[in-house]
Amino acid sequence: MKRLWFLATLLLCGMMTARAQSSDDLELQARNGVPEAQFALGEKYRNGSKGIPKDHAKAFYWIRKAADQGYALAQATLGYLYQNGYGTDKDPEKAFYLYQLSAEKGVTWAQNALGDCYYFGEGVTQDFKTAVEWYRKAAERNLPDAYYNLGWCYEKGKGLEPDQKLALLYYRKAASLKQMQATTRLSELGFDTTQIKEQAREPEMTPDMVAPVDIYSVPEAHVNESTLANAEAGNMISQYVVGEQYFQQGHEPEAFHWWRESSEQGYGKASLKIGMCFYQGGVIPHDYPAAVFWFTKAAEQGEKEGYFMLGQCHERGNGVPQEFRKAAECYDKGGYSNDAARCTRKWLQQTHADRDDYLAMSVGQLERLAGEEDPLAQCHLGLVNFTENNRDEAMKWLKACLNNSKADSNTKDAARKFADLIDAINEDEMLLYQIWGLF
Repeated sequence: MKRLWFLATLLLCGMMTARAQSSDDLELQARNGVPEAQFALGEKYRNGSKGIPKDHAKAFYWIRKAADQGYALAQATLGYLYQNGYGTDKDPEKAFYLYQLSAEKGVTWAQNALGDCYYFGEGVTQDFKTAVEWYRKAAERNLPDAYYNLGWCYEKGKGLEPDQKLALLYYRKAASLKQMQATTRLSELGFDTTQIKEQAREPEMTPDMVAPVDIYSVPEAHVNESTLANAEAGNMISQYVVGEQYFQQGHEPEAFHWWRESSEQGYGKASLKIGMCFYQGGVIPHDYPAAVFWFTKAAEQGEKEGYFMLGQCHERGNGVPQEFRKAAECYDKGGYSNDAARCTRKWLQQTHADRDDYLAMSVGQLERLAGEEDPLAQCHLGLVNFTENNRDEAMKWLKACLNNSKADSNTKDAARKFADLIDAINEDEMLLYQIWGLF
């Protein structure tokens, strides 16, 4: 589950608390111990403003001053600084403590952040049930991210009984408030998000609802202007490229937006890219079912690597049940015949679990058994030679298997498939030789 810091409300908290005070007046009040002024001055240093450059250390100093006086917004923001190491060393335990103080005073985004601490076990023992309790408190204040988090917990059964209907309800509620992850998740689950009606009025974003934005580690993005213009005009390749440019600079929401635009026009590379992000994890957490959704879409759009990644998912049981035969079929559709042969061997071993472990045998052991008319050994030996590009030797043993009366239907099906594939490869090569006048 990913945590976003309300990109649409960038800097709102600092602007609302500082108002129109001059920097000199604000600093004077801060030095006189006014917590609201201390927090506002800290926000100015954190965000940077006219006459005050960004300064992590000074931001931390003044925000801590306000927090020490019990100012709830400052306590929450100080927790954020400790969590991310801005102006101080990272300290998840202190971050948790400060989020808890602020959340108990009713700061909505701190309630959601506290839920995250419990969900991920950051600064506190992991406790999904308590995470849900805090997400629910924030959702009661109409916080979009909290709706999404509740939807996720209901979908995955984290901290409560799984309930797909309630998961969809919360995802739709979050999506109606323009929460990007909820919209993406609904699409991944196969729902048409274009039909979701947005709220007629945006929820009022009071300071207690606005979390700090990670503006230190993600600088302003710079994308090629002509490429962006083409993307905005609807060119799917330009949309993909713009997504790449945003992603390389750490702007994942913008990257996903453009990749989705490109994918919806049928560009398989964009679908594949989204799938890889979910598959590999990192900035975006692992979500194998979501990865499978996007790999399937990429494959359907003609991207061969989509088939390869679907093969990986089926082979490893990532996001789908582990099925070696299905994996081999995916590899084959993408043209990854060596991987198809390798997975076919796994499938044969699985369907003959009562026999010896042919996968663990050396080539010499397989040759000995194949010479003794063992059909499984003959098929395995043919597939081993196929993966090593020894097509003549592979065909020899695959044909031996096909002619072996002791071979069962599964073994013969596997042998026939790859014998036919070798014939097709040989025919293609002969055609190329004829085209180039080599024969």
